[in-house]
Amino acid sequence: EPGTSVTMLVIFSNNCNLGNFLNTSPDVTPGTLSWDFGDGTTSNSQGPNVQHEYEEAGYYTVILSGISQSTGLFCYEAEIIDILLAANFLMEPTCVGDAAQFRDLTTFLPEATITGWEWDFGDPASGADNTSFDQDPTHVFSSPGFYNVTLTVTEQNGCTSVKTKIVEILPLPVIDFPQPPFNCENAALPFDLQSSDHIVDVAWDFGDAASGAANSATQPSTVHAFSTDGIFSVSLTATDVYGCQQTVSKNVAVTPNPLSGAIQTPQGLTACEGDAVDLIAPPGGTAWNWSNGGTSETISVDEEEVYSVTVTDDNGCTYTPDAVFLDVIPLPNAVISAVEYNDYNQPVGIFYNTYIICEGEDVNLQVPQNGQYQYQWSSGDLGTTAIFAEWRDNPLPVGTHVFTVTITDQSTGCVNTTEPFTVQVNELPPDFTISASGGALCENNLLTLEVDNPQASLTYVWNTGEVGTSIQTSRAGVYYAVAINTSGCRTESNELEVQSAPDIGAIPSGCHTRCNPDTICLPNLPNVVSYQWYQDGQPISAPAGTTDELAITVSGEYYVELTNAQGCTSVSDPLYLELYDAFGSILGEVYMDVNDNNIIDGPDTLVSGVTVLLEQFNTTIDASISNLFGNFAFPNIAADNYTVSIDPTSLPPDWVVVLTGLAASLQDCDDIEQVALLVDEGCPPVLVTENLSACAGETVLYEGQQLAAGSQQTFMYQAFSGCDSIVTVNVAELPTYTETLNLAACAGETVLYDGQQLAAGSQQTFMYQTFGGCDSTVTVMVAELPTYVETVNLSACAGETVL
Repeated sequence: EPGTSVTMLVIFSNNCNLGNFLNTSPDVTPGTLSWDFGDGTTSNSQGPNVQHEYEEAGYYTVILSGISQSTGLFCYEAEIIDILLAANFLMEPTCVGDAAQFRDLTTFLPEATITGWEWDFGDPASGADNTSFDQDPTHVFSSPGFYNVTLTVTEQNGCTSVKTKIVEILPLPVIDFPQPPFNCENAALPFDLQSSDHIVDVAWDFGDAASGAANSATQPSTVHAFSTDGIFSVSLTATDVYGCQQTVSKNVAVTPNPLSGAIQTPQGLTACEGDAVDLIAPPGGTAWNWSNGGTSETISVDEEEVYSVTVTDDNGCTYTPDAVFLDVIPLPNAVISAVEYNDYNQPVGIFYNTYIICEGEDVNLQVPQNGQYQYQWSSGDLGTTAIFAEWRDNPLPVGTHVFTVTITDQSTGCVNTTEPFTVQVNELPPDFTISASGGALCENNLLTLEVDNPQASLTYVWNTGEVGTSIQTSRAGVYYAVAINTSGCRTESNELEVQSAPDIGAIPSGCHTRCNPDTICLPNLPNVVSYQWYQDGQPISAPAGTTDELAITVSGEYYVELTNAQGCTSVSDPLYLELYDAFGSILGEVYMDVNDNNIIDGPDTLVSGVTVLLEQFNTTIDASISNLFGNFAFPNIAADNYTVSIDPTSLPPDWVVVLTGLAASLQDCDDIEQVALLVDEGCPPVLVTENLSACAGETVLYEGQQLAAGSQQTFMYQAFSGCDSIVTVNVAELPTYTETLNLAACAGETVLYDGQQLAAGSQQTFMYQTFGGCDSTVTVMVAELPTYVETVNLSACAGETVL
């Protein structure tokens, strides 16, 4: 409840914004009071008097609240107060020596009128300037530090507002720069800012207007080259993070540059590749910076390029004489290679760096030819080649040999030595022999060829491709072995020749049937000196069994043993002869009866794949199938009477045999009997269906016969080949159409249909023909429409009408 147990009194004296707030509450519980001054500031002071200063002018509601001691209720009192004005000001950060700008920020109500401002800058040392009556004054503080500045503002009714703030006057940065360590004209003299303050901006003025834009710089550490000697005033201005600026100036004395001269080259400026020449810098320097990185007065160089030097003395003077160019003449060069030749003296391989050979092999070393060069081999040879071979009486012994070539360019005098070339000569395996065992060195004898006294460290390869210390063979030819050591070097053995046995390839063998008697005649076999024939494993005595012709009258197994001039023998493969008093062959063809006349004549063709049987006494003794050309054969059969027939099971189902069971008779040796057999294709009936149509009650004509609609009839024909052809004729009955059409008309009127007027209540039939020629009936019925009688009652006033 307001204004009961809690009350207050607000008193403002001459201070416009400083009030005294009195607690006059008659009945409040101690410790429960709370002040709210309306500007966001509160207080829990329980005393009788609370003082509060407002920072800004305005209208504020002040509330004092507390708990009633008698009732326990929450009570409060509120009062609105007017703060006419409240003094305030602002000063931007200022460096000592600069005019500090003060800006009045006093707030006031519209009804207030300010009549004066009074400033006290807290700087008594400034004398009369320590005060000001301007609204926004300036003041120069005599030294850096903190000052209590007070603003008093007066309102026309006499109240005042006082604001005191502590302001800081910033010191100037402490800066310096040392004199350059050297001071030669045209030398880059170093200038370095020295300061412990936080410097954010630097400006150099070197007092050298002739240098143009180079007369100034903005880096803390910089360089400047003075183009002439003399005294120069160099200024450094630095600004710290607070914007305070300090300037330092010094006189810098610049002395003239005494250095001069040219680069000296005692050996000249032309050198062979790999030779070094000395370059000497001009005198007077204490430090040297060559373009190749050298740092001494004299340098030795061997690369073709332009060389320059910068000379520096103790006073920092620098001098760069004209650069010099070293002309490096390339050395004569060549690469040693080894050339390998075949038996026709044709090069087949070139080797670089290293050449590995076996003892006794030729070595052909070479370098490319150049007419301006002279060549001297490390072996003493002159020219572009060095050859080591048995035919030159200078083969290289086993071991490692290193060769180089010294090359002289006769036009420049430059000398060079090639990269070394190594020739490795490996030892050959020792000589060795081979020998044979197992009989005479003749073909067909199983011989063992072996190395005599083989060495375990060697590999033996035979000219047959076999590897090992021994091989077996029964074939004619020349045999030798090659011993190969771990270096791949080879030594060849002696040769052993296995003599060829007589050739038995042209001597007949196998099973044969011949006429009795028969004679075996051998062709002319070279180098054969003796013959021995065998019958059933037994030798045939001379002279019949020791010639190149043998008369045979008895069936059996025969072979011949041949011996040549070298004593080598061959035995032919067995020849099994069965002698007959007579035998021959039955040959024949199978024909197709193309023109169906049951005889073999011109139009008929040969047929393949037909099985033909050879029969005796109704027993099949052999069979043959006609080949692609229709031929079959029963060769080399005993003379007798035979029957030749076609096997009908080998024919397609519709085929028939026309000529078969033909007799064939063989009478004499090498007799030939010819037979011809004939087959024909069967005649399956040909079935054909013909579909016709007719109107109901009508007929169609087919092959002279009238066929009624809806009927079916079969006709039989015979083809030229005699095969049946069956034609089934179906006559379909074409449909007719009957339709009723209902129309209507009023009594006494007509309707028009197909060009005719039909009266109401009448009926009429119309006949039409379909696309198949059959009748179609349409019955038209015209119904009479009913009439309607109706009475309508209307009304109207006398003398009026209705519509």
